[in-house]
Amino acid sequence: MSGLPDEETRVEDVTACGDDLLALVGDSIVIVGPTGRAERTYKLHGIGSTAPMGLTTIGSNVYLLTLTAEGKGFIYQVNLP
Repeated sequence: MSGLPDEETRVEDVTACGDDLLALVGDSIVIVGPTGRAERTYKLHGIGSTAPMGLTTIGSNVYLLTLTAEGKGFIYQVNLP
């Protein structure tokens, strides 16, 4: 046992949105609670075969950077409930 998290649980990126800390974990966005654990998890849909790579916010808007197998990047605005 290496002590490292499984590939599925690796945090790819984090960003702040208002009072929330958001983490990109695989193909999900996780709202991190005050205890440092997942409070809510939102599965990403509609990004096709692209791979989620980064997460950022501008004001209250959340944006996701993805890459295709050919290395082309796409930015999606994510609407969280």
